[in-house]
Amino acid sequence: MASIVRFELAGRCDELVLRRCAYWVSLTDLPDTENRESVTVSLPAHQRFDVVALCDLMDQSRRGAIQ
Repeated sequence: MASIVRFELAGRCDELVLRRCAYWVSLTDLPDTENRESVTVSLPAHQRFDVVALCDLMDQSRRGAIQ
């Protein structure tokens, strides 16, 4: 069963603000969509975006495991 996680996201050209908690998901290999108004993306609750996750993602990128 998927968990629904709600968080506040605000963005401008010079900043991105996330409040309470952040999660990440790779959109690689997902199909393109024709919808240009909005798209719903499911975020796995176990993929928190924190310092440890950022370091892991950067390491994977450095090794070429993700692009």
